[in-house]
Amino acid sequence: TIQLLARNNESLRTQFLNNATSYFPVLGHNLAESINTPSKSGVALVIALLITFYGARGVALAIQHAQNHIWAVPRVKRAGFPKSLFKGFFLIFWGGVGFLTAASLTGYAAGAQHFWLFRLLLGLAGFVVLFVVFWGIFTFGSSARKHPFASIPGAVFAATGLLVLQAIGGYLIAHQLRSQTGLNAQFAVVLALLFWLYLQAQVFLYAVELNTVRVHRLWPRAINPKPPLPADEKAYELYHQREAFVDKR
Repeated sequence: TIQLLARNNESLRTQFLNNATSYFPVLGHNLAESINTPSKSGVALVIALLITFYGARGVALAIQHAQNHIWAVPRVKRAGFPKSLFKGFFLIFWGGVGFLTAASLTGYAAGAQHFWLFRLLLGLAGFVVLFVVFWGIFTFGSSARKHPFASIPGAVFAATGLLVLQAIGGYLIAHQLRSQTGLNAQFAVVLALLFWLYLQAQVFLYAVELNTVRVHRLWPRAINPKPPLPADEKAYELYHQREAFVDKR
């Protein structure tokens, strides 16, 4: 979608692609090479925008559902239509702008190879942007009632985890996947993309669970559920509460 919007500005298009694909260090170069300049506009542009928006909306709804499930929000208290739709719009805008900004800072930091102080400052700025992005998603992306500070530990964990994944991906492409060619390279790109998205999703979910466990004090948990510990009993209450379809108050 960004490529379609910037189709008349080659330098802007190149910058967008470089920044966006920097989140996939294992295969970002391959993704950038596979994207071509669109040759049509008008109806094709509208259709592409609608499809992209529909897919992004699905991701936003999945994020809301996952957080509501982990926070054990009763089904009767979860945001319905149109509130969930507006929340989805917010997540799309907040996450899109934030991740693109963080990717730009990370890309500039990677280019400043001989200026370590400048590179460090840009890296820290990128971390702060990621932290703010995840904090907003964790705070406003669910229907759970919680203090805004409750999302801070998970946001720190998610931002750190994403940067660590980028560092590991950069190492893999520099030492492992660079020698792959032909059919092996195509399989490596597809598998790396799937695995990369899976790891990012796992980091996100672990961050949400970190916030939930800390706020509800769901620790320590018993290895053997008989007899259950107080944290186990609290967790069982939350599991039961999560499936409520009727507000009993």
